Parts: sequence; C-alpha cells; structure tokens
Amino acid sequence: MDARDKAKIAKLEKSLEAANESYRKGEPKISDDDYDKAVVRLRELDPENHYLAAVEPEKIGEDKIRHLSPMLSLEKAYTIEDLERFFNRIESTVEKQYQLYRVTPKLDGVAGRFYEKGELTGRLATRGNGLVGTDISSFLPIPFTNDGIIPSKGSYGKLGEIVVSNLYFANHLSKEFKHPRNFIAGMLGSDNLNPLTEKALKDGAVIYFSYTHLTNFTASREHVIEKIDWYYNNFCVDYTYPTDGIVIEAICTDEEKEEIGSTSHHNKWQIAFKKKGKSKSTEVLRITWQVGRTGKITPVLELEPIEVSGATIRRVTAHNASAIRDLAIGIGAGVEIIRSGEVIPYIERVTESGDEIDIPKICPSCGDPLSLLNWDDVDLFCRGLECPEQIAKKIEYWFSTMEIKNFGPATVKRILSDGIKPIDEIIAYDKDMFANIGFGQGEAARLEQSLWTGFGKETEDWRFLASFGLPHLGRGDSKKLLKNIPLSDLGAVSEKQIHSIKGFGDKTSKEICNALRREWELISEVMLYNFNLTETPIGEIKRTDSRISGKNIVFTGKMPGSRKKMKSSAEALGATVQNGVNSKTDILVVGESPGQNKLDGARKHDIPVMDVILYFEQILNR
Repeated sequence: MDARDKAKIAKLEKSLEAANESYRKGEPKISDDDYDKAVVRLRELDPENHYLAAVEPEKIGEDKIRHLSPMLSLEKAYTIEDLERFFNRIESTVEKQYQLYRVTPKLDGVAGRFYEKGELTGRLATRGNGLVGTDISSFLPIPFTNDGIIPSKGSYGKLGEIVVSNLYFANHLSKEFKHPRNFIAGMLGSDNLNPLTEKALKDGAVIYFSYTHLTNFTASREHVIEKIDWYYNNFCVDYTYPTDGIVIEAICTDEEKEEIGSTSHHNKWQIAFKKKGKSKSTEVLRITWQVGRTGKITPVLELEPIEVSGATIRRVTAHNASAIRDLAIGIGAGVEIIRSGEVIPYIERVTESGDEIDIPKICPSCGDPLSLLNWDDVDLFCRGLECPEQIAKKIEYWFSTMEIKNFGPATVKRILSDGIKPIDEIIAYDKDMFANIGFGQGEAARLEQSLWTGFGKETEDWRFLASFGLPHLGRGDSKKLLKNIPLSDLGAVSEKQIHSIKGFGDKTSKEICNALRREWELISEVMLYNFNLTETPIGEIKRTDSRISGKNIVFTGKMPGSRKKMKSSAEALGATVQNGVNSKTDILVVGESPGQNKLDGARKHDIPVMDVILYFEQILNR
C-alpha cells in the first residue's frame, strides 16, 4: 500500500468518525448516501480496516405504525395580537357566556402517541409525518408521569412527548449535545443505539410524558393575556423538562372542537405561544442564488458561522431579490440572526450595509433570462422548461413527498448527471441500470429495493397528487380536490368543476386546470406503476334544487342532534355553512339559547332569522 492510499484511508476514517459523532448529536453533517459511499470507498481501499470491523450497537428498529387519526402540529403565536385573533376566532364560533382556556407548558422533545386499547394496545409511536410513525415500544415501553410513577390503566392520555430531564441532560449529556431536543431527535432518528443513549435509557432518563399530566392552569382570555409573562416564565425557565413555550387550549366539548375545526397542519382550538429567541450578529461572506422547483430564484446568505439557540448557523435565506436591494444586503453586510420558534433562522435586521450586489439577469442553472416584471413583484423566476436545477428539485420533492428513502439531492444529482430524465423513467430503473450510471452494487440494490418498497406501501392518493408539485395543489388542497373528484378523472377535469369546490377561486381553478392538463401525461405514466394508493372518500353530491342551495347559512344555539350533522346536511343541500355572521350571510338558523353576537350581527346586516324547528319543517323534511 503506497503513501497516497494510506493518506486516503486516514482521511476517510477521520471523516467517517466526524460524521458519526455529528449523527449521534442529531445534527448530521452529510447525507446517508454520502456516508455509505465513504464506507464503500474505505472497503475498497482497506477491506480489513478496523472501522469496518467495529461491532455496531443495538439497532432501534424500523417498524411503522399508521396512526388511527392524524397527529397534528400546533399553530404558533408570537405576539399578544396573535393571541387576540385566536381568542376571537374561538369565541365567535363557540357561544358561551364565559369561555375558559387551559394553559400548559409546551414540551420540547419529540411528539408521540401511546395506544391504550384496540389492535395497537401497549404500542408507543413517534408522530412521524403525522400519519405514520415509528414504533419505539421495544425500548420505551411504558408511559411515565412527571414523577416517574406508572399511572393506573386508562388514566393517561394518548398524546405526549418523548423527553429527557434538564437535570440529567446537564449532568450526563451536555458535553456531547447542544440541547436536550438534539439528543432525543438524534436517538430516534438513528439506526443504532450508541453508549450514551443506552445509558440514558437504562437510567430511566428518557421518558414518554403524557400531556394529560402536565402542570396546567384554567383561566379566562383576559387573565391569560394579563399573566402571559408569568405563565411563560413559570413554564419555560425552571420546568423539570425542556420547554419552548406554552400551549393555550379552549376548554370545549368534542362537538365544539369539531365546529371550531382543524387544518391539515393544526387544530384551530389550540395554539402555542412562543417568544422570539436571542439574536446574534454576524457578517455576510457571500451570496449565492438558488433555483427552486417552481423556478423561483432565492438569494442565500453565506455567513460567518455563529451559535444561535443551540445551533450553528452558516446560511440563511434573504427571501427574494427585492430584500437584497432594499435592505442593502451585500458582501460584508452586518446582520442579526434569530431562529423563529427556535427552529428556522432568519434575518432580524441589517445592522450595516454591504457592498452593492448585482441582481442576476440569467438563471444560474440553465442560463435562460429571468423574469421580473417590476420590483413590486419582488421574486425572480426562471421559466426554462429544461432548467436542470428545477427538474432536480422537482424530482427530489416527488421522492420526499412519496416518502421513498435514499433518493436525496446527491443521488438525484448523480442520476441526472448523464442527462435530464422524467420521474417515470427514473422509477423504471433496476439495480443494473443504477449500476450502469455509476452507483456501486450495494447502492444500486438499495435504490431498487427502495423503489419496490415505495410501490407496495400504502400511500394516500392525495399525497401522490401533491408529489408532482403542481401550482395550488399542496397536500391540503390535493385532499380537498380529491374529496370531490376522483384522481382518475382529473385528466379531463374542467375549470368549472374545480371552481365549484369551496375554497378554489377563479384564478386558482384556472391555474390548477391548466397544470393538470400540462402534466397529466406524466402523472398517468407514473400511475401505471401500480402504487398502492388509498382513495380519498368522495363526499355526497350536493343538491342544487333545494331552497338553500348556494346560500350562506349560520347556526346558533343548541340544535337537535349534533351541530356536525346539521352542518353536513346543509352542505349536502348545496349551502355553505359559515362560523360567524357577516354581510354575505343569507340565513341565521336559531336554536335554543342563541348567541347574542350572532343575533346582533343578523340585525345589523338585515339577515333573515329562521327558527330551527321551521328550518327542519321547510328545508330538511321538504
């Protein structure tokens, strides 16, 4: 073995050890794909290397659990004005003389769910993507309360957080990890248990904390706002477990929560209040321009590295070209960086102007001219149909949305290195075809297996549609569309059909229709691979011959049966059910003990009021 090979081996060993260390801390510096390439290269150079012979720690496991209902995130509030809007939304929907709220700490770990009955009894799973999580029952089998006592059966809630105590972290883990959350995320995101993780588990330091056992206070909106700093300090300064804010939840019945509603991201009846973290000053070293999957050109600031809220920040987006021009952000500019919600870094303010920067006029990827009608548009776009960076980002987005592993940026870049290919061509590859474009035999086999796993696993049809990144068809709107029109019919869908669905306006409907026509050939080709798609149930066809078809209706007071059934029956008759009265409301249906605000609104806007009994006689039973 010559000196050159020895130097290569030493360099590989050092880089692999550094990658492992950062991975254990929950802050991976390189992709799994690049790590595997380095291991393959080391094996080629030195098959007997001690690094390759090392015994791997116990494997965590890869069993998945499909949640019985989606695990949603939390809406965030950073100001009193944000909270006021939250309270107004609740109290305009739920009509009570005194609406109360529950205030609890917001734990800063990894969300999970413990199943206490049914087919999944005794199983503990991470939130994952909200629909499918990882089964971690084997090494965290029992949910604990904050005092370490196992509660009696049925006394704990299903939702909770996987955390490590602040004291244990300070005494045993703080030298290796920057934050307790990093340790938990790294542990659950890794393939193996390292010695520190094994010890923490053995010591009982890593626990599942049920939300129902959190310290909590019940208060009115006025009291919450008046004492917001007290709540925040009480829960975020000296709490036993790491927290990053407080959660405020409307105390409501299940029926009232249904009426308040949810988005695909969060429940509207609860909100997290967080304070902005501390900002840090640094200098802009250079500016690069990235091309997104939609063609948007985004300036990215390369910074002198700084530590902000437990993370090293080296890069931050400047959002758009206008920000660069208007804020005078050039090389040498001084900027203050803050992490929004302790997660996403952004520019708090510019402290010193930098050198003048030339705004690009051509795409940095394909060289096509960029479009910017005027500076009011703020965003630069590349309209090149064969822009390599756009195509690569779209393919990465497809694999990410479909949750097919091992097709990250480095892998996609290598696949496209010998020419641009559409997604239907890429997913037709087998291991030999992957090997022919430069992948090792092991990598090629793994990519083929990832594709076959992706074809066979159960995937929602709305996720499949959203994976193509069409304008206005993210996950939520894809689901909304497929609740009304089957996936198989979208190739011939009309603008009018889309516009008839609540939430899709004139412009949006036109752009969705055009995008579907433009991309339907590709979507159809991909569908031929027989993915295991679960269909979104189609809602009832709305009647157009009823007396309330096309009308906006508001219900107030106690209704016969459930409010949810009243709403569904009205929508089936072609009506739109509103939460509050406004100038566009056509009918206010009044039950027992109606809300005074809605009655006053009806008088103000001269809106007809109908007793619920008359509504049943003349509308529902007609």
